[in-house]
Amino acid sequence: MASQFLSNVGFYRLRGYLEPFVDHTASSNSHAFLANTSFENVIERYDFDRKLRILLLEAFNHIEVSIRTQWTYHLAYTQQGGELSHFDPQLFSKDYYVNLATLSRDYQQHGNRMHHYQFANCPTWVVAEVMSFGLLSRWYGDTNKPVRQLVARHYQIDERILRTLLRHLAPIRNICAHHERLWDREFITKLTVPKRMGTFKDPRSFFNRQNNVKLYNSLVMMAHLARVITNSNEWQLHLVGLMDQYKSIPIDRMGFIPGWKDLDIWK
Repeated sequence: MASQFLSNVGFYRLRGYLEPFVDHTASSNSHAFLANTSFENVIERYDFDRKLRILLLEAFNHIEVSIRTQWTYHLAYTQQGGELSHFDPQLFSKDYYVNLATLSRDYQQHGNRMHHYQFANCPTWVVAEVMSFGLLSRWYGDTNKPVRQLVARHYQIDERILRTLLRHLAPIRNICAHHERLWDREFITKLTVPKRMGTFKDPRSFFNRQNNVKLYNSLVMMAHLARVITNSNEWQLHLVGLMDQYKSIPIDRMGFIPGWKDLDIWK
């Protein structure tokens, strides 16, 4: 079993899943594992993480498309920036020319293979499709506040919350896309816990406010976005189902709080 698994996954990718089972009280040269550790235990962690990443990519599929749609719509139509609104520095602030240079480079490398437009006459809603999620988050953060507010209003949160959220989610999205270990990671860009979120009376109670570097708080915000975008709680139910399937996972290492499944965001 181990040989078959490692021939397809590789030891380097598996190392991060082995670490929690290492006996750190043993000699540093012994490479000893905790008592009763089996290879099946390690594979279970790996399979859980793989399914978790797939579930998050499903949410990102909705979130990315929706953010691009809202941002380009309000730039081009609500603010009357027109189809080339991304070329209007009046709609952006301090990092505009840096972001434009990055976008131009990325479009020359990738975009002109997919679209018949030259960069100079490429509509905003087309060029937005070339942006990575990280670059899109930077463009949104640098857009003038009235546009940010209009976009954030669609998701029933404040623009300041959405701005930090997109920057926070970008590396998580990349981890999922590149099949890296996700479940117990810590994240540098911390979330800002919202005081208002949709119609929830006290959304702050949904979050782990003592540990804001783990994945759980990210999942709360993704659950909210998925609910708003799809008008259903299907994604939340799938996540709860995944957690129920893998009851041996130490969810405190993900930042989950006691009684989390009883909170309204997960119902």
